Amino acid sequence: MGGHHLSHGPANRGRRVLQTAAPLFVCRPAGPPKGGVIVLHDVHGMTEPIERACRLLALDGWLAVSPYLYYQRGGPAFPDTGPETVPEAARAEMAGLSPDDVAADIAAAHAYLTARAPSRPAVAGLGAGGHIAAWAAARHEVTAAAAVISGAGDRAPWPGVPPLEALIAERRAPWLLLPGGADETWPDIANFLHSHLSPQ
Repeated sequence: MGGHHLSHGPANRGRRVLQTAAPLFVCRPAGPPKGGVIVLHDVHGMTEPIERACRLLALDGWLAVSPYLYYQRGGPAFPDTGPETVPEAARAEMAGLSPDDVAADIAAAHAYLTARAPSRPAVAGLGAGGHIAAWAAARHEVTAAAAVISGAGDRAPWPGVPPLEALIAERRAPWLLLPGGADETWPDIANFLHSHLSPQ
């Protein structure tokens, strides 16, 4: 498996001059990718579980990327002590994101994968990232979408974002929802995504 790196968008996004994109955490497979996956982090930010999920997907042959959604605020990461004890600072960080910026981040990750993988990208998310994955699946051409959600992870990440059930109904791709957040769920997601590979 190849290493990871940051793929940076133009530095002027913080000045709101142009709508550009967040840096990407990238994990490459050892050989040519069979497809690409956008992995969206939860309220805790870019933590080890998200990085590990990308590595697991890359080991299975996927080109996996995860946008640093909190990068404008220095990319903070908050400890994950379970779904019932999410730090309020983490919830505030997610709630403070601009939907337009997140849409631009996902679009840029989608374009990155479209240029490098043979199939349309898929999207998967953990916790609030799963809610965002459903939001993305309703707005982007993706081959499949998946989420790992437990506890209160199905709450809308920002005011005005439709509830998860409504987004699932609006999606334009096959959908998989799994409970919990353990590593063993990601092989199930990889199998699901593989069964829905579609050429660009």
